[in-house]
Amino acid sequence: MEYKGLHIKIYVFNVTNGEEFLSGEDHKLKIQEVGPFVYQEYRKNKDIEILPEEGILRYTSNMWAQFVPEESVGDPKEVVLNLPNMPLLGITAMLSEFSPIIRNVYNLITLQQNAKPFVLKDVHSYLWNYTDPLVSAANKLIPGFIYFENIGILERLYDKNMIYRMELGATEEDKFQIKWVDKRMRARNTFFSTSMMESNRTYADTYEGMGYPPNLPPSAPRHIYRPGICRTVEMEYIGSSMMDINTEGYKFDFNKRTFENKYLCDSKGYCPDGLLDLSECFFGIPVTLSRGHFNNSDPRLFDRIEGLSPDSGEHESCFYIEPKVGLIIEGKTSLQMNMVMRDVKYSSRVHRFTDMVLPMAHARVKTPPLPDLVQTKLELLFITCYKVQKVMVGTTTDS
Repeated sequence: MEYKGLHIKIYVFNVTNGEEFLSGEDHKLKIQEVGPFVYQEYRKNKDIEILPEEGILRYTSNMWAQFVPEESVGDPKEVVLNLPNMPLLGITAMLSEFSPIIRNVYNLITLQQNAKPFVLKDVHSYLWNYTDPLVSAANKLIPGFIYFENIGILERLYDKNMIYRMELGATEEDKFQIKWVDKRMRARNTFFSTSMMESNRTYADTYEGMGYPPNLPPSAPRHIYRPGICRTVEMEYIGSSMMDINTEGYKFDFNKRTFENKYLCDSKGYCPDGLLDLSECFFGIPVTLSRGHFNNSDPRLFDRIEGLSPDSGEHESCFYIEPKVGLIIEGKTSLQMNMVMRDVKYSSRVHRFTDMVLPMAHARVKTPPLPDLVQTKLELLFITCYKVQKVMVGTTTDS
């Protein structure tokens, strides 16, 4: 059975002063947000196993996204923008910590291919079908380091070559809690497994983010794991409010520790806060997540970028969980994907990007609405039953 997942609005950053920036005439790179390009995620869980005696649920998670033209600013295949050359910039940044011999060979390859830091590219290719000879060349230079040739942003997050086998708790105490994730590579018949409970002991209370055990107190740890991100994200309780269905909703946001950056540092050893390292998901390419438009992030991230407008309302992330049932009633998040350029002075093509954190795309994401049947049951539980109870109490009092 397939069902709707996240509702995703993607915005990409068009570069408006590429030549001036590369020549040194402009100190800041000027970018302009273009979008939204809207996609509806769909999910289907296959090969479901329920082991009631062991309190375990297993399934293979499948996710894909479909374009929603009526909600989008245009056809992504027809909107052509001046965009950062992700293969060139990403591989150059990744190789900045490799030996001079490898970097010199790579520099020769970029010169032979006349690779440029900015390219005119349609949005669909940028998101889903971004292939480049540099990726193949890097794989030959360092065999087996990068298994993919398509570096499209959404293509990497919805990697069709990866199969995720999940094991979750199925008791009242650990319902929906992830026990382990078996991640297999479809194309090469190889696999590797990650035990969430063993490899991330500080993130033991990890969920897929769709549901939680009932009656968890606000202080109970909640972490989210999402296939494609390969990281857990920590949540924290920030308050509560009454929901439309006449029940209290616990409000959560990303914990500040989620975006504490201790590893992605510039050539001077400075590690700007506000970044979540995703390089392991991208085989060493220094990709990060931040809040949208670097909202609530280190001010130094704006030193070389012009065109971002952080707003605590527009770029807020919050999730409302109904505590008695454990379901997410509503949620939204604003996240941005960036490339950390590190010290790339060794490359004459991209040396101007040294120590920059380069925004690539911004996503505004909403959790799916509750299914009609679930919504009806919650309304019956929290609205109808409440009204009936008031009437009965009033009748008893009058008598």
